[in-house]
Amino acid sequence: MTEADPSSPQRLSEDVMYVLLGHVGATASPSALTTFLRVSRSFHKRLIPFLYKTPNLTQRNVPGFLFGLSSTDKIDDDEREQWWQGDVADKKSAVARRLAMLGHVQSCVFEDYDAVIMCDIAVVEFLSQGRDSPPIKWTGRPLPPFLSSRSHLLR
Repeated sequence: MTEADPSSPQRLSEDVMYVLLGHVGATASPSALTTFLRVSRSFHKRLIPFLYKTPNLTQRNVPGFLFGLSSTDKIDDDEREQWWQGDVADKKSAVARRLAMLGHVQSCVFEDYDAVIMCDIAVVEFLSQGRDSPPIKWTGRPLPPFLSSRSHLLR
C-alpha cells in the first residue's frame, strides 16, 4: 500500500518484475505473450525473445511473421547494411525491427505444408537481395549450407 493511496499496492522493484517476466515468458501462451508485449516498452523488450524462440507457423500467420524478408518491404539504406546490429527498439523502420526480431528464432514448428513452402520462398527471396549475412555470434550458428546455396534459385 502506498501512503498517497492506501488501497493501491506498492510497485514491485525492477529486479522482481524481470524475474516475473522471465517466468511469464517461459510459461505463457503465444497469444498471452502478444498481449503482454503491448503493455510497455520494457515488457516488449523482455518478452520478444520468448515469443520468437519457437514460433508455430501456419499458412495464416507466415506473411505477418516474415514481414521484412520480401524485396517489396522497405528498409532504410543505413539500416540495410548491418540490419542485425543494435536494439530492436532503436530501429527506425518496421522492416528493420522485424528482421532483428527474427534473430531470436531457434526453431520453428510448421503446422502445415503451405507454411513450409511460404517460408522457403521468403528465405530464398531474402537471400537473393544480397543483404549482408549477420556474423555467427548474432545467431550462435552459421548459415546452413542448404540456405546459402539457394539464393541462385530466384536469379
